[in-house]
Amino acid sequence: MDDKTTITPETPELIDHGPPYIGAALICDRIIDAKDNTVSLIRLIDTLTVSVPQEAPEIGTFKIPLELSIFIQVRDCEPEDLAQLGGITWNTDGRPKRQGPFGLEIPATSDLRIYNMNLQLTLHVDKPGVYYVGIEFGNRMLTRIPLRVQLVREQPTETIDEWEQLE
Repeated sequence: MDDKTTITPETPELIDHGPPYIGAALICDRIIDAKDNTVSLIRLIDTLTVSVPQEAPEIGTFKIPLELSIFIQVRDCEPEDLAQLGGITWNTDGRPKRQGPFGLEIPATSDLRIYNMNLQLTLHVDKPGVYYVGIEFGNRMLTRIPLRVQLVREQPTETIDEWEQLE
């Protein structure tokens, strides 16, 4: 939108489609659930650098599975509605892959109607670029989480025998 655009309640970007709402959706290195119902998110990730062995085939001819830990906080929702949460991933050229319902364990009812959930998801990457993980509720997209993936070839390492030969 430019500075001259008038924002009205009918502006598509501002239409409230109702609950549930996403309080947070983050890719983390590790998620710790404490016994007192607090959550610690360790190292938020927006970029992953993946080392590819030197002897591996040309990048783009194989897929690398990346195990992702995703923290999702859902607000203003009934516990039974959480079963409708699902996912979709997009690769770098925009092709979607539906992950289907997450099959999350339904937490106990919260009087605040806020639910924190941890999701383990495998994303298959075949080239560097930006991938997306989408969180859906039924057939409605609630949010997308971008993840930049960088692929780098491992450099060959010298062995002790090679060091001795250099001397």
